[in-house]
Amino acid sequence: MEYMSLAADELHFVFQNEGETWDRVCRDRADLDLRRMCKSVDFVQFYRKSPWRTAVSFRPGMQVNRKSRDFASCVIRRISEIQPDLVVINHLKNAWLIKKLPISIADRIVFVAHNDEVQMSQSMAQGYESRTMRFAHMLDTWKVRIAQQFVVKNSIGIVFINDRDARSMTRSLAQHGQVIVIPPRVQSASPPVQLTDKKAHALICGSFVWSPKLQNLVDFLDSYSNSTAITEFDLRVVGMMTDHDLESLRKRYPTVDIVGPVASTKSYFREAAISLIPERIGAGTKIKSLESISYCCLIVGLNGCLTVPHLQKNSHYYECENYSEMIDQVVRSLADVDRCFEKAELAKDVVEKTLSREKLAGKMSDYLMAVEKKEG
Repeated sequence: MEYMSLAADELHFVFQNEGETWDRVCRDRADLDLRRMCKSVDFVQFYRKSPWRTAVSFRPGMQVNRKSRDFASCVIRRISEIQPDLVVINHLKNAWLIKKLPISIADRIVFVAHNDEVQMSQSMAQGYESRTMRFAHMLDTWKVRIAQQFVVKNSIGIVFINDRDARSMTRSLAQHGQVIVIPPRVQSASPPVQLTDKKAHALICGSFVWSPKLQNLVDFLDSYSNSTAITEFDLRVVGMMTDHDLESLRKRYPTVDIVGPVASTKSYFREAAISLIPERIGAGTKIKSLESISYCCLIVGLNGCLTVPHLQKNSHYYECENYSEMIDQVVRSLADVDRCFEKAELAKDVVEKTLSREKLAGKMSDYLMAVEKKEG
């Protein structure tokens, strides 16, 4: 959004706000940030559909839940008012809109892909022990594959946030539009992080509302709790989760500091010497990785967890085959916190040079101009 607002003469935004939690926590910030970047901002209320609607639909579940007559009407009204040069579809969950748009817009669509959603859906299906749930999500994977093929075929440009998903999707789909990778940018910590801020503990930060993410967390905590590492380093978990899951995790893992939801993660990143990434895929994972780096946390994760250009494995961060290897690497790294901090500082310097606001905005501007020329 920020890069597009800098690249475009005008940016108009239509958004489905996701329930009371979003209204309470994010509306004030959205009003400030989005209205600063956009000429107009429209919010349409989101309502979750019945699971039976998802089961009987030919659309994937994410689209069934977002499909809304009010949302489509708002988008079409804005298009008729402003006659945009490009229409950006943000995330596959909103791609159902393509069939609702005027024919005149058909050759002006740019798709922002947060993930290779087929991979995400497959991962979710494999994470369930229940045969019924596994079958349901395997069926949804088939629907996601069709939906992803459709949106790629009908887009003149595709924006990815990491090269891993770009390679995955462009291998499996016919490449109809111009592809670009523009990683997210996270602002540097202010004031700058010092070695004296760091404590010899590890942090896991993310959103654990989605069941596969929660299962990844549980699997890692099982490995940690069943190892000798519980006496060698402290572990803290911060992020969104239900009250029920928060209480359950605290009872199950009394040696782990399960903080749960917080208003800001900044102080937790500032204190942690190491940031753990116990998963490989997901847009949130990539963003939290960059946030960790900006606060001089050394990243230790599974292979493929980090897809930041110019960062080198072992020199700037560590990747491991499994959770046991991750835990062993944390123990080795925390044996020398000074060296741990030095590696994290090197990673932060690389990110600040290569993913600056100016460079990424310039890259987006050049891309949108190239897409418009192709469309013209």
